[in-house]
Amino acid sequence: MDARDKEAFPRAILAATVLGAGLGFLGASIVNVALPTFQSELSADATDIQWIVSAYNLAIAALLLSAGAFSDRVGHLRIFRLGLVICASASLVCAVAWEPSVLIAGRALQGFASALLVPSSLGLVNTLFPAHSRGYAVGLWSSFSAVGGGLGPIFGGLAIEFATWQYMFLINLPIVIVVWWLLRAQTYTRVEPQSQHPFDWPGATYSVLALGLLTFAAIESPRIGIAHPVTVTLIVAAGIAGILFLRTQQRSVAPLTPLTMFHSRNFAAANVVTFLSYCSIGGGFYVMMLAWIQIQGYSPLAAGAITLPFMLFTGGFAHSVSSLVRRIGPKVPLAMGAMLLGVGFFTYALPAVGTSFWIGYLPGVLLTALGIALLVAPITTVIMGSVALRHSATASGINSAVARSAILLSVAVLGAVHFAQFERSASERLDQLSLSAELDSHMRAELVKMAAARIPSDTPPSIATALEDLITGSFMFATRLVLIIAGGLSILAALIAFMYIDRPERDPLLSVDKD
Repeated sequence: MDARDKEAFPRAILAATVLGAGLGFLGASIVNVALPTFQSELSADATDIQWIVSAYNLAIAALLLSAGAFSDRVGHLRIFRLGLVICASASLVCAVAWEPSVLIAGRALQGFASALLVPSSLGLVNTLFPAHSRGYAVGLWSSFSAVGGGLGPIFGGLAIEFATWQYMFLINLPIVIVVWWLLRAQTYTRVEPQSQHPFDWPGATYSVLALGLLTFAAIESPRIGIAHPVTVTLIVAAGIAGILFLRTQQRSVAPLTPLTMFHSRNFAAANVVTFLSYCSIGGGFYVMMLAWIQIQGYSPLAAGAITLPFMLFTGGFAHSVSSLVRRIGPKVPLAMGAMLLGVGFFTYALPAVGTSFWIGYLPGVLLTALGIALLVAPITTVIMGSVALRHSATASGINSAVARSAILLSVAVLGAVHFAQFERSASERLDQLSLSAELDSHMRAELVKMAAARIPSDTPPSIATALEDLITGSFMFATRLVLIIAGGLSILAALIAFMYIDRPERDPLLSVDKD
């Protein structure tokens, strides 16, 4: 291999890993603008719609921990290629789905593929790049791979507007082909497993059970109630599985999650910041997308296009943020990113129904986009710099599982808060209207649909207008409350980052691992 090939090799691998991990972020966000389309074309009910979104996140949250550790032991390249094959297969299943259950199964399989792709791609970067350029490469990987999350709603909106929803999933196939082609350069270097110890199957089983049961309970609790016997049973079972998981990690020769990782204050604090920030992002943007489409009347394409600044900022500032982290350390960029994210969500709470996007929402979009751009690289740098090189994919899996679990829990919990506040506000306003018993009963039954509540066509115009104002007003009231909570979570994350994350005396990612 000549000098030119040696120089190009890391770039090809970096591009492959960025695109591969980007498939995971793309899959998480691409369906959000298509939910009404699934209702009309697949006859999906409300529960089906929830699972189309949640099956993906449930799979990736429950499996990321195991996938990261498995990648460390089996070899990052093998797991990465396996993830690509499963991703392509799952995308085809989703594209040919003829009923909701098939699409839900395909989405779960996509989540499994993403659980393999994300930690193994970062493991490849951390293993293949030389010590002097590893920190810079990790920063670029974290920033550019996250661009996939911003592209998801845009691709989804374009597919619905100009083609069919099936193209939302078929777009993955050419990406997989390109990544496989880029990996051809990997023939120059063999990537060996990072551990010869047997895989911790008991730990993997308990971790999947704990995360899976907990997230399942979080998804179902808004529908059946937090005190329902099924919900309580799931939570108790998740707790038991979690205790058993910790016990296996203490006793295992080669634990799935070395608990000594959490002896590092930086590692523990970074995961807390990740959890709070992604709770803010998950729950906050969940209600914002509903408000933009159902209340402000934006089309799916327009709502998806709102995420364009997130992609541009995350990708456009990747080099600058990575360089900044290397110069001054991760604390200030991380704390500032979380602070801007929180202020952005507070700003989202200000506009009224009908307020111009440019005046009402653009400032919040820019603030949250810049906040996310500042968050991504420092979190990855802290996580990867706090552990031994041989645990790189494991650390990535833990942090990614924390982020996915945060999104799942926040959508479930903040979604339940959103509905409860909407129902309370709407019920109080209905009490003040002099409606007939029949119309009053009908409207109270319709509140479960929130902004999609149907007003009878024979309702007198003045009363219909009052009911429309009641629905939109109650929805915006509930939305503002959730956005304030989301903003508060990010502010808390900023404080924790500033107080507990230290700047290392040297960049751990620029040093050769001697463990």
